[in-house]
Parts: sequence; C-alpha cells; structure tokens
Amino acid sequence: MRGRIEGRSVADIGCMWKINGAHSFLAEEIGASRVVAVDTYRTPEFDEELARRHSTVQFLAMDATTPGGLHDAFGVVDVVWCFGVLYHVLDPLQLMRNLREVCGELLVLETATIPEVPWLPQAACFFPYLPARSQQVWRDRSLPAGLAISKDFDEAGATANNFWGMSPSAVVAALRVCGFEVEHHEPSLHGTLRTVFFARPLEVPGS
Repeated sequence: MRGRIEGRSVADIGCMWKINGAHSFLAEEIGASRVVAVDTYRTPEFDEELARRHSTVQFLAMDATTPGGLHDAFGVVDVVWCFGVLYHVLDPLQLMRNLREVCGELLVLETATIPEVPWLPQAACFFPYLPARSQQVWRDRSLPAGLAISKDFDEAGATANNFWGMSPSAVVAALRVCGFEVEHHEPSLHGTLRTVFFARPLEVPGS
C-alpha cells in the first residue's frame, strides 16, 4: 500500500472478516486523505480500534454487490482495495462493475485463484454442489477451506460460501469486461493459490 495511497482517497471493500478493518486503519496511518470501509457487518474490535485511534475511517454497512450501491453511498475514490471477497459472491462480475463505478485511479484486488489450465485459458470452476470426489481435488490443491469446498454448500450461508474458483487469466478477462485493465498480477502473501491484481480503470467511450 505504501507509495500508492498517500494523499489519496481509499475504499476498503470487504474489510471485516478476521481483520476488523486493519487495512482501513493502515491506509489512514500511511496518509490516505479519506478512507471508506465497507462490509455487511462491523465488529466490536473494529469499533474499539476506531475509538482508540480517534480514527476518521467512515464505515458503511452494505452489500457491495448491489447494483450501483457503492457509487450511491460514497461516489468515486482514487484507490479501491478489495481483498478476499470475489470468490465469496455469486455474481463476481457485478461486484467488478460496482468497483469500476467507484474507482478513479487504481484497483487492488486479491482473491483465491485456481491453477491455469494449459489447454483451457480463462478457466473457472463453480464450487457449489461439486461431487465429493471433485471437492477433494480442490482440497488437495490447498484452496481455502470453507463451504462448498471442504464442506457442503450451505443454501442459507450466503457469502460464507465459496462460489467461484477463477484462474488468473479468467480474472484478468473479467476485469477487462467490467472496465479495468490489469497492469500486473502476482502471488498473494495471504496464502497458496491466491493472487493480487493491480488494475487501472479504462476510459468509458464517450465520456
């Protein structure tokens, strides 16, 4: 994050699970001019840290996949940070479109990815209701444990489920469809078979 967000406005999409807004607070600490933290819930740990720091991080409780919702809530920011969310949503392209609507300069997107398939570029796997034998294949490849991979799909579990395993080339193509150009991507420090994508918003024709 250092060198990318100083003096810039930042939105941290999906900021709570196991980190309690840590990325948002780090952005503020580094020198972001404005930080908006978005998730469907907030934790006591987040509120405690917010008070301890006398932080100006703005929290919004909302579903980031609601069409137009992010833009309606806070407009456009310079940098959008979205870690560990994409594979938990049923419609990842809608999430990407929403991110494009609010991204002024840079998207940093981190997600679980599956290996590239040599004979099938841009491959993806839909996890819910995979047969047990197929689930075992993905567990053996060290994908994140969770619903629809190491456990059965939970019809009431919503975003607790893992929906999509996309190869890096599939993510790059999907981002392009949704108005981003990926400058580069690299292995994530957050685990095996995870990738970070750095993308710039494309100009909208006629804008």
